Amino acid sequence: MAFILVANGVWRQANRADQGAKAEETIGHDLNSLQRSGWHIEYGRRFPLVGDVDIICRSPQGQVFAIDVKSHHGTVVHNRGQLRRQVGNSQYPFEKDFLGQVKRQAVQLKEADDYSYVTPVLVFSSAKVNVSGSQAGNVYVVARQDLRSLLLDRG
Repeated sequence: MAFILVANGVWRQANRADQGAKAEETIGHDLNSLQRSGWHIEYGRRFPLVGDVDIICRSPQGQVFAIDVKSHHGTVVHNRGQLRRQVGNSQYPFEKDFLGQVKRQAVQLKEADDYSYVTPVLVFSSAKVNVSGSQAGNVYVVARQDLRSLLLDRG
């Protein structure tokens, strides 16, 4: 019985990783046209203290973005300083502090490459995002369909 529980947990973890990889690939495809416009895009850069930055974008004007891709579904809201998933009238916290995570990634990238500033961005590939002003705690939080326009506006 314990073996089945462990195997089931491993299967769920592998499924989440696969779902995340597909989301990153989809977002990457969405950003291909930016490269043709002079943007530099890098995928999956690893940092020892914060893991990997899913996507790093540098605009032709030198603006840098650390983008963390999330494949969650539903509606994402910002309430009391925390990102939450809304289902009906109820809100539930995410399993991790996504805002803190992408901020730490942006700081690591800034320090590693000596940039003056790196803008942290969370993009949800499959969720509706209902965050006032697209910002939560100095992090841009957007749905997939809004990422490209955010980068062009801020880049």
